[in-house]
Amino acid sequence: MTFEQYRARAEQDSMVRCYARPPSYERVKFYIDYAYQQGLITERASYWGKAFGYYPVIDYFSGQISAIFSINLDSYTNKISTYKSFSKNKLIQ
Repeated sequence: MTFEQYRARAEQDSMVRCYARPPSYERVKFYIDYAYQQGLITERASYWGKAFGYYPVIDYFSGQISAIFSINLDSYTNKISTYKSFSKNKLIQ
């Protein structure tokens, strides 16, 4: 999934609310890294997801992305400042 596809899917799926307890930021990074390692998203999409808190939900049976959810980054601001500055530079290129 390219960055453009990932971002469009995130915007679409963000209209749906997840009522489960949100994952920790460390878990979000794990989900994104796993999707990248499995070839489901591009490197650019993984940087964007980490910077803005959008993570893929991967279907256990099909191994495909079934949704892309987001976390409220206000509580994680200090932890992600490095990703945001790095991501912005990558996205501009």
